[in-house]
Amino acid sequence: MKNKKKAIVLIVVCVIAAVLLFHSDLLSFIPYWDPQQLVALANDNIMLLLLVTLLLMVVQNLFTVLPLLLLVSINVSIFGFLYGYLWSWLTSVIGAVIAFLIIRSGVQRFFLRFLNQKLLDRFERSGFYYVLIGRLFPLIPTSMVNIAAGISSIPIKAFTYGTLIGNMFYLLVLSLIPMGLMSLFGIF
Repeated sequence: MKNKKKAIVLIVVCVIAAVLLFHSDLLSFIPYWDPQQLVALANDNIMLLLLVTLLLMVVQNLFTVLPLLLLVSINVSIFGFLYGYLWSWLTSVIGAVIAFLIIRSGVQRFFLRFLNQKLLDRFERSGFYYVLIGRLFPLIPTSMVNIAAGISSIPIKAFTYGTLIGNMFYLLVLSLIPMGLMSLFGIF
């Protein structure tokens, strides 16, 4: 019961944050791809920019509505390559763990009765590798990896380590893409 209350609170907080975020002017720059407009809207408030990009990453890990490449590109454009990559990596892990915990404490029991126990046991034994492969394979949405892991019996430790290592490499590649595009167009 305690976990269910925590899950409900986390879901409510994420939904409220997403609604506030999507109804603010801070997202108006996305269709035009102008990170400088975001910086101007935030009045050079670095804490606000960090909070907005963290919330965007949490939402992305729960429901893939924005492409991960776009979020990484925004971070790299605003914070520079190194800090943008590190911030993307850190927020992606935070968002993944939050999504995992919401699924694990909220809806796991419901779905467990529909799943094959042998498959679940296999998933638990090799959970780290399944998460790692899911993170490194670019065609699998991050939210699907989080949902599948949350429903399964993968321990949170294996999930977190798989996410840390997989996202470290995957987001490095994604961070290099906007840098190449920016240098191609003479921005850097």
